[in-house]
Amino acid sequence: MGTSGIATLCCLVTVLVCPRPTWAQTGSPKPSTPAPIPTSVVCPDKSYDRACKSFEELVRAGDKAVTPTASTGGVALVCFRQPEDEFFILDLGGPGTWSSRHFDSIKKAIVPDVDAVSRALGSMWSFANGVEDQSRMPIRTIDGVWEFPGLDLTFDAKKVNSKDVDEHSGVLVSESQIEASVRFQNRLQKNIDYRLVIQRSTGRFTETYTDESGKLPFQEGQGRCARLPLKKPEEP
Repeated sequence: MGTSGIATLCCLVTVLVCPRPTWAQTGSPKPSTPAPIPTSVVCPDKSYDRACKSFEELVRAGDKAVTPTASTGGVALVCFRQPEDEFFILDLGGPGTWSSRHFDSIKKAIVPDVDAVSRALGSMWSFANGVEDQSRMPIRTIDGVWEFPGLDLTFDAKKVNSKDVDEHSGVLVSESQIEASVRFQNRLQKNIDYRLVIQRSTGRFTETYTDESGKLPFQEGQGRCARLPLKKPEEP
């Protein structure tokens, strides 16, 4: 058998033994392999490995608690405590509709008035060893307004955990820092003052717990936060 005969026979064997897949026969587009769910977060360093792995596991599982709902202009952070397998999520919505606006002839656009405010809601979720555990984060819900007291956009909470803010509670977000505090009762029914400060440029944060009758914290913690992707305004 000549070379051409061998080639013809090979082609026949290929067609009979290995038929083309359905999508190739019908001209339909080739099915695509689903892409893995990205975590979109780079672990700060190896000392946070355990917490980072727990966070990544929850993201890949599609857990809603680690999926921020904040849109453009808001704040979405995952904050890893050191060196435990613990982290918390801060999810604060950005400014939406401003209470009053005007046309800026220089910018050629509608801009908020100096005293305008825009209401926003936020939440905080805490996890330990890959399991949601709100006992590790005394702040759960945030309700407040974005405003322009100066040149910078800031957020000022009016309610924390559904209660009006007072000298023991509040959430303030500026261009440089996030400060949050609340007084809560522990399991022994003692009042404890919790305070959290996050430096936005570096992601470093500190936490303190102080007895209401004490001046110095009886417990302190630290860690690093990483930014989570914000939703686009048109996304549901």
